Amino acid sequence: MMEEFDASSQHETEFYDSCGYVVSFDVHDEESAVLFYEKYGFVVFRDVYSSKECEDTRCAMWDIVEEANEGLLRDEPSTWISYNQTGKYGLSSRGPCFHPQLVNNRQSPKLISILSKILDVPLNDVMVSHDRFTIYRATQLKPEEYGSLQIAPASNKISIKDNNEIAADADFPVSCTDTHTMVSTSHPGDALLTGRRNVHLDLNPWWWHEGNRDVLIGADAIKYDTPEDFVKENNLVINKMGPHVQCVMNFNNNHINDGGTLIVPCSHNYSKQWCINNKNMKKMRPFVTFNSENNINENNIENDLLNNAIRITMREGSVLMWHQTVFHGTQPNRSGTCRLAQFLKSFSKYNTFIKIENSKDDNAIPITDEDKQSNISTVLKIKSKSRIKKEQQRERRRLRELAATTTGVLSKHNVENGNEKNMSALTAHTSCIEGISNIEISPNKIEKDIIHNMNKVNKVDNCIFDAENRYKSWQYNGLSRLLRRSRCLQTELENTGAIDIVTPLGKSVFGLDIDDIQDTLISDNSLSSGYETDGCKVGHLQHDI
Repeated sequence: MMEEFDASSQHETEFYDSCGYVVSFDVHDEESAVLFYEKYGFVVFRDVYSSKECEDTRCAMWDIVEEANEGLLRDEPSTWISYNQTGKYGLSSRGPCFHPQLVNNRQSPKLISILSKILDVPLNDVMVSHDRFTIYRATQLKPEEYGSLQIAPASNKISIKDNNEIAADADFPVSCTDTHTMVSTSHPGDALLTGRRNVHLDLNPWWWHEGNRDVLIGADAIKYDTPEDFVKENNLVINKMGPHVQCVMNFNNNHINDGGTLIVPCSHNYSKQWCINNKNMKKMRPFVTFNSENNINENNIENDLLNNAIRITMREGSVLMWHQTVFHGTQPNRSGTCRLAQFLKSFSKYNTFIKIENSKDDNAIPITDEDKQSNISTVLKIKSKSRIKKEQQRERRRLRELAATTTGVLSKHNVENGNEKNMSALTAHTSCIEGISNIEISPNKIEKDIIHNMNKVNKVDNCIFDAENRYKSWQYNGLSRLLRRSRCLQTELENTGAIDIVTPLGKSVFGLDIDDIQDTLISDNSLSSGYETDGCKVGHLQHDI
């Protein structure tokens, strides 16, 4: 139980203004905003984006959705059922969006300035992620506005099974659904609901507090050869990387019933104690969700958090920021207004990519004999289900090709008694056909493949394994990872034409200035903002979270 803090009694007096929006701060009122953030773990800034920027972003989001979903039209709610969202929460795709307008939002000078204050780092140390956007379609328009939109059948209700399948192979946490919150289908718009009210964490808090080395191994193993890798990095965070802030950029006035973010105020202050109290919930996955239908204990824990959660209502152009250890979630849209929002994470470039690598103290996270047996467990778990599916598909294709080949051999040669070649082909063909429907992929095969890829990515000997798949030595190579990330991002920005609108500030916060960082490290043995490459004291950049 979360007895340390009870937000319910403060909802009206502490968090909402007279217009029904959560209390927000002007972008220039940084001191008051930082104090609020430190106390409650979240803060809302208003007027970060102008009305025109909001309108341009809404148009861009609908343009993307209309192009990706044949027949969908923004002004015709009867077509909204065609929206092929990722998961249950309105996400536009599995990978990030690099549309020029959304890229431009990520390099907003106002945004970067306030992120610098919240993270307590210099402007040139602020770095941002590349993520997705969401549309929560209006569900409570007049029934006739939905035209021939059919009421969702019972099979389309949100179910525990559906959500477990999503959570198992998704790159973002999705919570399970309990039966008492299954949506009604009495209104045509209910077919567009985006999932149940829930809370979760986009990291593993036990790993975060422990500084778990497996998280660094998982992060170091990201190849950045596909856009989806930018989403994978979101959850691979530990305290030694410094503060990480999650953001929702809001581009439409968002009221209490419009659906959107839930925050559990102050939960970051009790994160370590929560982990101790709920150690039985610790699982080998980089996020926390609750199996509220099948587990009474988890249901009680989530309900306790939900009882202390507040809905973050915002004006258009506002940005919500929260510490990544703060419990948060969402609730569905039950209004006649669409929610349109963009997601972002921000963090210290130095703490995440450089400090750990150059550290001379325990930040280097040495590998001990005691850890050798389980030191790649996180990597395997992160890859697990989706990777095994890919391996199964690849193996099925191989078997079908082999089956086709042996079929050709049989048709070319007459089957004769005692013909060893043809009998061998027939045996192989039969084995292939049986194998196609019964593929089992050995975890050892996956493990060896991951090890091979990790060694291939890291040309320097920072990640070496012996014949038994155990470490000989390992050190986090943040600069190598940052280089891979930058190259992939450069390609994606060029593909969409967004590279042409990247500003010098954008180049810095996107991590495209890696050459400058390397040159500075080599020539000055320190970064221009006062970093020390030995990873010890870094003055005003030292963080104790």
